[in-house]
Amino acid sequence: MEPAGLLFDREAFLDMLGNDEELLREILVDYLADSQRILTEISALLASVGDGDDYELRRLAHTLKGSSANVHAPQVRQAAIRLEHAITKQEPVDLSEVRGALHEFTTHVRQMGLVS
Repeated sequence: MEPAGLLFDREAFLDMLGNDEELLREILVDYLADSQRILTEISALLASVGDGDDYELRRLAHTLKGSSANVHAPQVRQAAIRLEHAITKQEPVDLSEVRGALHEFTTHVRQMGLVS
């Protein structure tokens, strides 16, 4: 379990990848692109039919939650968990927390020189 407030557990992720720094960078680039795509799809679903297709919204939130856990991005994962719960409970969906957490994560890994 990652400590509270941790944006990215680089050591745990790198250890999981057998200390392959190049692979870490490639996965982070893919994760950031996929995460943005997921948020865009969620936004489009919400805009097109109000609350959107609940199954597809849950699937997308669940995917974001899982991929965030895989790359050791705990704040994005926690925000995705709350998003998934809101969708499941049919509560209003606000993407600002997830967007903010993803932005912080992106800024952090860029400052670390892991992605451009």
